[in-house]
Order: sequence, then structure tokens, then C-alpha cells
Amino acid sequence: MLKWFTGLFSPKKSILFVEDSQRIQQELGEFLLRHYRVYPAQKAEEAKQHIDNKSFDYAILDLKLDTPSEFGGVEVWHYLRKTEPSVKIIILSAYAFDQVYEEFKKYLDEQDVEEVLEALRENYISKGGQTVYIEAVLAKLSEFDKGI
Repeated sequence: MLKWFTGLFSPKKSILFVEDSQRIQQELGEFLLRHYRVYPAQKAEEAKQHIDNKSFDYAILDLKLDTPSEFGGVEVWHYLRKTEPSVKIIILSAYAFDQVYEEFKKYLDEQDVEEVLEALRENYISKGGQTVYIEAVLAKLSEFDKGI
């Protein structure tokens, strides 16, 4: 993990940033640190430790992490949603939403499946192998900050 990445500044909002690629942590982290306090994690268990010890305004979660299911980010999403339901979550993934739809459904109660899946779809950003995801994440965070 990159030590400089744990923002020493004191901005208003904090972000849990769960991403197993150091390259993406550096690229996106460079922009995030300008405005947010960033808590990086590369593994699901590391993310859960942050969640147990800190409060977050936002979270950016990669889906494919270090767990046997290969979708450790979905497990982190569920844990965060259960522990801190007010946190606004951005899903950042190389997978199309339709590919992970069933993974999310496993964690949802029957009564709120459609509402939660629609919210997830709205905050789902594909990495797509390009750096345009940085602009998309920053735009989504700007919407969150403005309460949109």
C-alpha cells in the first residue's frame, strides 16, 4: 500500500477507496487527495477494518478483489451498506453491470431489490481500460457533494 495515499490533509469528506490495482489507486488517488481524505484498501479484509474503525462519507469500490468468489467488492459493499447505510457508494469495475447483477442480488432482501439495483446502476462506473473513469468518478463525487 502507498503510505502517501492516506491523505494527511484535513478536507471535509472522507472516502474509502477499495481497489487492488496500485496503478489505479495512484492515478485516481492523485485527484481524490486534492479534495478528500482518502483511506485506501487493496483487499476486502483491509476495507472491512477501515469500516470498523472510521466513518466515511463516500466509498469507491472495485468489485473483483482477493476473495474466493472473485467479487470481494460486492462483499465489501454489503458490509458497508449494513454498517454505514448513509455512505454514498460508487462501484468502479472492469465488468459490465449486467455481468455482476446476480452477485449483488444475493445480498439484497426481496423487498428492496429493484430500488437498490437501480441506485447501484446509477453509481456504476466501468473502468473500460481507459483513464476516462477518472473523470466519471470525479463527476459523480461532485454530484454527491452538491446533493444531486
